[in-house]
Amino acid sequence: MIGLKNKYWSVLTVVLLCSFASGLTLSGFAADRLFFLNLNSDGVTGNQLNNLGKVDLLTRSAAGDEGTPRGIGSEAGFVSQPTNNPDVQVLAAGSVGGVPEVAVGGQYLQRFTADKEWVAQWDPAGGPTETQSIDAIAYGDVGDPAFGLTDRIIVTRRVEPINGGWGENDVLIHMISANPMAAQSMVSNPIPNQGVGNSIHIGEFNSGTPGNEILITTTETHNTSTSTAADATTGNTLLYYAQSANVLTQRGGDGQKFINRPISDAVADDFIPSNPGLEYLVTGNNNPQGADGFGQGSHLFSTDDAPNHVWFQDFERENALGATHGAPPSGLVFNAVTSANLDADPEPEIVLAGSDVIRVLNPEGDAGNPQAFGAPLWQSGPTMQNFIDVVVADVLDDDGVDEIIAGTESGLIFVYAGTGNSSSPYDLASVFNTGNPLVGLAAIGAAGPVVTGLPGDFNEDGTVDAADFTVWSDNRGTTFDLGGNGDETGGSAGIVDGADYALWAGAFGDSEAGSAAGAAVPEPGSMILLLAGLFIAAVARPQR
Repeated sequence: MIGLKNKYWSVLTVVLLCSFASGLTLSGFAADRLFFLNLNSDGVTGNQLNNLGKVDLLTRSAAGDEGTPRGIGSEAGFVSQPTNNPDVQVLAAGSVGGVPEVAVGGQYLQRFTADKEWVAQWDPAGGPTETQSIDAIAYGDVGDPAFGLTDRIIVTRRVEPINGGWGENDVLIHMISANPMAAQSMVSNPIPNQGVGNSIHIGEFNSGTPGNEILITTTETHNTSTSTAADATTGNTLLYYAQSANVLTQRGGDGQKFINRPISDAVADDFIPSNPGLEYLVTGNNNPQGADGFGQGSHLFSTDDAPNHVWFQDFERENALGATHGAPPSGLVFNAVTSANLDADPEPEIVLAGSDVIRVLNPEGDAGNPQAFGAPLWQSGPTMQNFIDVVVADVLDDDGVDEIIAGTESGLIFVYAGTGNSSSPYDLASVFNTGNPLVGLAAIGAAGPVVTGLPGDFNEDGTVDAADFTVWSDNRGTTFDLGGNGDETGGSAGIVDGADYALWAGAFGDSEAGSAAGAAVPEPGSMILLLAGLFIAAVARPQR
């Protein structure tokens, strides 16, 4: 016989009564918007201008037709327009004041809302010497909260050498106030002899400095007249913190990691929850200065060794295509990487994209070899394509379930959807043709992340609804962070438990004024009954 505690019956009754009294109607999830950048020569000056495209929802191919490209122009919410931004290099997504947007980096920094409405443009011209295009962009809050450096946009761009030596380019960092976007809010720091700043990440990398730091990865090609083949190409990761509201400073002797191989991309996340601070992974050539191109090795580093805060010392896993994975196919490289939680464990997984394949790795590593990754959780079949960017987002079916979306150099977008099969968790669902070579992909919801402080709003979308129950159910009994919106009193502090459920049930149907458009809405009574069944299964215990 199954028993159930009385307090759970009472809060469950509250939920059921709310569901029947509300007259709820069925509503879908708010799918993420997918953005892409196409190169398109203007045919006059030879400059590579670009089109910024957006789709609100993609559709599956017919069975057996998954690999046949279709025109993306017929997909729901498709729009595309020229940006008139020469030498475009990068596309990024973020949010300003909780409002999602995307940014295009080329000769200018251009910003568009998630509905592709114009926001602003900034021209970085006027540097110390002839300027090059923007190479990397990131959104976020920087440094000690006392400085008030919220809603910052960090960009890197190249300049011709200003320090001599063997650097072909120096990297210039700009920290820009996003609202308003004004030049006087800019901090510029040249990084001498570092080549191309190919990725930027903002987060709490090191507990030795307050607030978020800025991690920048670069690849430098040395001047061959003053260097040897053995050191012709190197990669670097550099950590910066905000020393004041106007000054970015590289952490001292532990603020740089020299990697004797080129870096193609990087991703930062809490891959190892037991380690303080974030970890980061870089993809780079597996053999230093080899002829195989970018991407054959992937290396995971820790950024914090509390209490001494020693940079990079805790952890290094490498060889995503090394001995534990077998010899790579000829010419196989990784050009892009992202992260997402794709399975039941709390650690996010690593998603790599390269020539011919997409690969998903578990950051926990190989039990038999702690310094290496284990076997891939999943890898796509051969595609005969060169993937140059990858994102994970809900762009298919409008069901709240994320897909893996990868863009190719030739202009195709591949969408891999979950199957529910642990031995083969993803299948190719659709392939779309954007019509011109791709520069990059980005995905963001109709509304950016909103920290509401609303009791019971465990997914922080501005509404207490069935989606929050799912967060509770999936994490019951763990130390998962409910965003400060759960019950943190007494024995419930830091634990997802029945008290958090009771708080959610009592607040069911509440919403925060001004919550983001597109937030999930309550499901119909039949769905609540289903959740009730799930709740009973979750908390029931055999009577003794």
